[in-house]
Amino acid sequence: DQIQEAARAARAGGGHQGGGGDFGLGTGAHGRQMGGLEVLSDTMGVDFGPYLQRVIHDVKQNWYNAIPESAQMKHGNLIIEFAITKDGKVAGMKLVATSGDIPLDRAAWAGITGSDPFPELPSEFGGQYLALRFRFYYNPTREEREGLE
Repeated sequence: DQIQEAARAARAGGGHQGGGGDFGLGTGAHGRQMGGLEVLSDTMGVDFGPYLQRVIHDVKQNWYNAIPESAQMKHGNLIIEFAITKDGKVAGMKLVATSGDIPLDRAAWAGITGSDPFPELPSEFGGQYLALRFRFYYNPTREEREGLE
């Protein structure tokens, strides 16, 4: 299964899925934070706020729907990076930090893949893709919640 393979690759330092190409993912870069989402690529002055609100909404909805009942009380965190291409497709998806719990990783992964394709990137954006880092928190501690605000 792709999630198990991605979890093993993440532990080994890899973990790829989606279209090939170098999207600058997995490099440890830091970008603009919006809750559990970070923008890793240059926005070229375009306000992605409304677009990213839609992306966050869609991913959360698909993620929550994919969480198995057996995992609802577990604690864990994971990070997935991916790019959204101009036409809204997910590319270069990587599990860069696993929760250590495959059902938790699988549900977060499904949150993104279940949202693919996203709407097209804004027409005023001149880039070829938008690189994102999603942090997924299951039953976060108070410190983790404060870090998201």
